[in-house]
Amino acid sequence: MSRQIAHPMGEGYPLVYAHKSTIRLQGNVLSVAIRKSDDGGKRGKRGGVGEWSRQSRNRLIRLLNSIEFDAADFLTLTFHENVQDHADGKRCLKAFLRAARDRYALPAGIWRQERQERGALHYHVIILDGERMPEEWVSEKWTYHSGESLHDEDHLRYGARLEKTVQAGTKDGGLVVSYFAKYVAKEKEKDGYENGRVWGQWGCENKKGKLHEQDLPLISASVAFRWVLAAGGRVFDNISCTGGHVYLGHVGRSVELGDGDSLIALLHSCAIDRKKAT
Repeated sequence: MSRQIAHPMGEGYPLVYAHKSTIRLQGNVLSVAIRKSDDGGKRGKRGGVGEWSRQSRNRLIRLLNSIEFDAADFLTLTFHENVQDHADGKRCLKAFLRAARDRYALPAGIWRQERQERGALHYHVIILDGERMPEEWVSEKWTYHSGESLHDEDHLRYGARLEKTVQAGTKDGGLVVSYFAKYVAKEKEKDGYENGRVWGQWGCENKKGKLHEQDLPLISASVAFRWVLAAGGRVFDNISCTGGHVYLGHVGRSVELGDGDSLIALLHSCAIDRKKAT
């Protein structure tokens, strides 16, 4: 049964005509969602992304916080030539990743496109729980698929940089993975270039943490949303849903629930802890 509830973002906002509210936990993402009754059906497919928008940034950060993994390899791929066309750049990237996945066990990963000041493209790649690739093989394959000469010693040496493997949940892994999440998620103004999609992933749906979900009485939805904000959460709003989410724990590790633990009690506890800390 639908009813009008006070919009949880504060005074001055209109009422939300809602028919369902849920609280859910996946990975270390705890969220409250208020479903609108006038959702108009399924949302359409997103078009090409021409800039590093706030929405794109938030989707990537949320994905990173929803998945579970043990180890992550960081890979940076650059061009010796000043490659600026995003279609050419992605052809090279996809060809390299296809060759790498055919040769080695690379079950999941995320790539992020960036531009240097001069407009040249480069890519950051996270490989999750993958087989460690030899640096020489990586350098040669990227040089080949990027269209550079295999006799170009500078590109062989600097074109592909495979960083060390870090472990999720450790002091080193937690700091580096968290830093990388912020690093690739830098918000930039539109840079004037046609960029296409600025990030993508493979296999991450299979690495998402166990989903815990509970229905939330509509009368409690506004209160729960305010707890999300009190715990340092973020707001989201679209045609079919409004709500917020907060990140708990460490990237790569799911928040564990005990038998009978309530998500609303966990959210309330996080809000109280944040208030005490400040």
